[in-house]
Amino acid sequence: MLNNFPPKCRSEHSPFDLLVKHNNSLFFWQSAGKRDYDGAGSGSKPGLHREGEQSVMNTIDSLRMEFENETQTTRKHLERLSNDKLDWRPHEKSFTARGLASHIVSLVSLGDSVLTTDEIDIDPAAYKPYQATSVVDLLKTFDDNVANCKQALAAADDESMARPWRFKIMGRQRFEKPKAVAFRDFSLSHLIHHRGQFSVYLRLLNIPVPGSYGPTADEQF
Repeated sequence: MLNNFPPKCRSEHSPFDLLVKHNNSLFFWQSAGKRDYDGAGSGSKPGLHREGEQSVMNTIDSLRMEFENETQTTRKHLERLSNDKLDWRPHEKSFTARGLASHIVSLVSLGDSVLTTDEIDIDPAAYKPYQATSVVDLLKTFDDNVANCKQALAAADDESMARPWRFKIMGRQRFEKPKAVAFRDFSLSHLIHHRGQFSVYLRLLNIPVPGSYGPTADEQF
């Protein structure tokens, strides 16, 4: 699919070429053959199932790969922050840099909770969000949360990710979704959203912004 885009329509570092080059898409186009694609030397990829000329990644392997990519990119953003900028905010209604970065770190822990529990029930009066005391604390907590979530992802499978997960506030259910959907929506997509917000903080603080899915004005691939 991606290889079918005319070269003149793509730059050398376009998302299409990067996806093909690094195999970061969910679909891998291969030539038809009569080999056993589950056998040694078949060239098949873990977690992929043959469907004609198209191999489709299963749910849990897709989430593992996405989590690995997004958390690596997120750490590159967080480590740019310095202690003297922690309490900076772009507007009186905005998070401080500390608050936003701490929230991003907490979203990784939330993903772990989706994987290891059937529900979360929050009491807003008792809930105390994580607040980093320093950049060192921020990065250590992030790394610990990532390690815990990776362990939970390693123990999960497609069957467990299809089970329902519920989010409640003081006993009142706000939503119920399959764990795979809740993990992607409530943790991964949520993290990506706030990382984009954090990248604007870096720009306004005149701190070089690392790339997420392509080069930035500060860094080339």
